[in-house]
Formats: sequence, structure tokens, C-alpha cells
Amino acid sequence: MGVFMSTEGEIRVAKAKGVPLYAQQEYDKQLNYGLWSTSRTRFIAARRLKSKDSRSSKTISFLSAYMILFTLLDFLFLNKLNGYNSGYVIFFNISCSIMILIFSQFESSASYAVRSHKHHQCGLEISTLYKRLRKLKSQHMGERGEDFYRELEEIDKQYDLILIQNDNHEMIDYDLFKATYPKYEDHSLNWFDVFLIRIRHYIGNVAFYHFAMFVPAVLILGVFILVVFKSGIVSL
Repeated sequence: MGVFMSTEGEIRVAKAKGVPLYAQQEYDKQLNYGLWSTSRTRFIAARRLKSKDSRSSKTISFLSAYMILFTLLDFLFLNKLNGYNSGYVIFFNISCSIMILIFSQFESSASYAVRSHKHHQCGLEISTLYKRLRKLKSQHMGERGEDFYRELEEIDKQYDLILIQNDNHEMIDYDLFKATYPKYEDHSLNWFDVFLIRIRHYIGNVAFYHFAMFVPAVLILGVFILVVFKSGIVSL
């Protein structure tokens, strides 16, 4: 069962090559970190995708509502302005309708909710193996014989099978996991590293939806204020 062991010489060589600390230890410690980190990362991926699915639905609802508001703005105020051309609003509404349709199709095909559920289930399965490993290690605190390594190998095989049967998470999910445990010896992240990870997550998964939900509201409000002043309802 020497395949599960790391000699002191191998550890020194690995350390010199910049290999992570967990990979320089005995195999049960490597597997322990792998199960722990992967299960937690899959849960993070599940939460990220679930939040993305929620933001996607809200964005489509917001954009549809903005089209209705703009139509009402046109009907109640814009058509009363001198030199007003309703063709611009018709063109705007048709263009927005097409863009919302395309956006909703892209978001629907991404299947955020389904992927979130699969990642969550995968995390639960790996978490079960992690608990099993922790129990095994606690039962063999002293000398570890054939039974320990046989069980360890079985856990490793089941872990590999779960990984094969499920899609992998994204790199940002693992980075978010490390940011959750910044002081862990193999992470060693300072506050700025954590900040950059959070910023990357926001830009890649949140910023677009916030832009699409709130910027049109500001534009419509600006148009409304401009119309009010131009129509003479309120004067400067």
C-alpha cells in the first residue's frame, strides 16, 4: 500500500517545485482535502447558479415592465410634444422585444436551475464520502493496516466515479471557496486577493443583471423629467 504514502524526500522535492502542501502529505490527507474542497466548491457553484437563475428571471421581468412603462410614457406625454415622431418609439419597442426574446432564449438554454440542483446533489454525495473518510480516520488513529487502506481506496474510487458522472464547477467557484477560507495554509490569501475574487465574481455573474435591471429605470426617469420640463408642466 505504499502508493498512498509520501516519503520525506518526495515532500522536500514537491515543496521545492511549489506543489500545494496538501499534495505533499500522505494520501489520506490529500483525499481529505480533495473531498472537503470539492464538496464545498460544488455547494458554492450551486448557490451561484441558483442566484443567477433568480437574477435572470427578474431581469426579464424588469425589461418587460420597462417596455410597458415606456409605451405609457409615449401615450401620455411624448405624443403631445411638438415635432414628435411616434416611429422612434415603435422602432424602440420592436427592437427591445426582439432583444428580450433573444436574451430569454439564451438564459433559458443555460439551465441555471437544473445545473444548480446537480451541483448541490454532487456536493451532498461528496460530503457523504468526506464524513465517511473522517470516521475511518478516527477509527484508525494508531497503526493503519490493510483494512484502512482498502477502505481508503474504495472511497477514492467512489469519489472518482462521482466526478466522472457530474459536470465540473467553474474556476470562480473554487476561487470563492478559497476566499471563504483565506487563512488556510494552501490558500494563504490576503484581503486584497479576496477582494479581487469577489470583484471577478460580481463582474462575471452579477454586474450585467444589475445593469439591465436598473439602468433603464434611470433612463426612463430621465426621459420623463425631460418631457415634463419641455411640455411646460414644470418650468425651471
